[in-house]
Amino acid sequence: MNKMLSKLYSLAAVASILLLCGCANSTVSNYKPGSYSKIKAWQVKLAYESGEMSTTVKDGKLAEVKVARSGNSSTELTLREDLFYYLKDSKAINVSTTGDGIILVSIDGHFRDGGIVGVTVRLTDSAGEVISRMKIKNGDRYATFKGDESFTRFVGDSIIDEITTGK
Repeated sequence: MNKMLSKLYSLAAVASILLLCGCANSTVSNYKPGSYSKIKAWQVKLAYESGEMSTTVKDGKLAEVKVARSGNSSTELTLREDLFYYLKDSKAINVSTTGDGIILVSIDGHFRDGGIVGVTVRLTDSAGEVISRMKIKNGDRYATFKGDESFTRFVGDSIIDEITTGK
């Protein structure tokens, strides 16, 4: 009986370690300590504005077709909007459309089956100087993966934590 219990504890410990290794996490680099107190309100924006990208595709030898893609993806736009309202509803920080600080968000990639791999968040002051940079990664295992809404809340909580408790 003791051997069976010992094996069960060992298996539980290994499973716990595997789950912890794949959890969502964030790392922060703070470049201007003490700057958060000067920001009265924050804007939420995408780090990269939409643009148009075109490529020429040759259809056989006779015709060329220009394929253009413009605008941000629906995932990026949804993330920005959901993050804005999550931060606004939390009331932990002042968020508006005309704040003097800017929260710049960019998506680092998507999982093949859907979902956001991670985001990079830059918190800047009114002069455009980067106060801090955050790399926030989603869980990479089925049990630790966060869907888009849950991951957006995790990103929002990470931003709130950095702004309210960061130096």
